[in-house]
Amino acid sequence: MKGKWSFLLALMLIAAVAAAGCAPAESGTPPTIIGVVNSTEGDTILVVEGIDRPGVPQEEWFGKRAINFTITGDTVIERDGKPVSPDDFTGLKVEVWADGPIAESYPEQARAGRIVILEDLSGNSGAAEEEFIDSGRFAGLDGDVIAVKISGVPDEVDPREFRLTA
Repeated sequence: MKGKWSFLLALMLIAAVAAAGCAPAESGTPPTIIGVVNSTEGDTILVVEGIDRPGVPQEEWFGKRAINFTITGDTVIERDGKPVSPDDFTGLKVEVWADGPIAESYPEQARAGRIVILEDLSGNSGAAEEEFIDSGRFAGLDGDVIAVKISGVPDEVDPREFRLTA
């Protein structure tokens, strides 16, 4: 009888450890990787440590930690603590927590449990329209031509002119 209880206790302990290893990332655990999304393909993003821009050829990042993450409907994606759903991950500096096991290939492969966007290194901040509006002032209108003076440009530089068309 004692052997039966020992076996049952050992089985429960193994099951608990296995379940904990497959649990989604808790906020207190360190990310699996911090890096730049070098490329995307479908629902997969390639995150590489130690690069500072997207589109780096493999021969330049070979040997660095790199993980292909599959994004699922359960993946939590956030920026500044708020849920987001970017159109394109390429060029984003991210922290990623794997959900479940990581395949030992190169690059490694895993399911993304949580992605935190730290910075956009691609130059596409997603707010280009607002930035353009905030970075200039209306300088005049002459028929179908609008002139815009860009903030921070020396006064001797003429305003940019744009022709309005239908």
